[in-house]
Amino acid sequence: MVGTPTPINAGQQWDECWATINPANPDAEDLLNTTATAIPGAAPATQTKQANTMLGTNPDLDTRHQQRTTRIMLAITPIAAFAIAIMATRARRIEIADDLHMGIPRQGILATTALETLAWTLPAILTATAITYTTARWTSSHANALTLTAIQLPPLATALITAQIGAAITITAIHDNQLFAFFKNRQ
Repeated sequence: MVGTPTPINAGQQWDECWATINPANPDAEDLLNTTATAIPGAAPATQTKQANTMLGTNPDLDTRHQQRTTRIMLAITPIAAFAIAIMATRARRIEIADDLHMGIPRQGILATTALETLAWTLPAILTATAITYTTARWTSSHANALTLTAIQLPPLATALITAQIGAAITITAIHDNQLFAFFKNRQ
């Protein structure tokens, strides 16, 4: 509860009291009324009002959060990074098979591809994080922007890892003896 103005000593009283009650609780009004001291004839009777009724008088915010349309993005982002890495690496299958055919060690190809994958996933993740924070900060408060960004970071970090896994799996599936088949079937 926040009072305005703040009393200087314990003997003073507040003339206003604000409370954030989440989730909504029907007993909250009784609790707030027990903190009020009525001085006969000095002020009107205590009033309890909802300050923000935009979402109704008893919003179920947890359910609204769980049913938001963007909730699947937390799962889709790492899966999409995995799929994109597979497609990007598979598009280079002739080059990879040629490198293997020329005797370049698979570990070297894996290391090079890991760096290349990091070169496109890290900027994408940093950009997504910056856009998330900036958009949330523009439409809301700094605290909300930080919270939303913190919620998005684990899936984005997972996307970084799943992209590496997708690229590595694709490279391990390519063999030097497939070079001529890949070359013959190219378009």
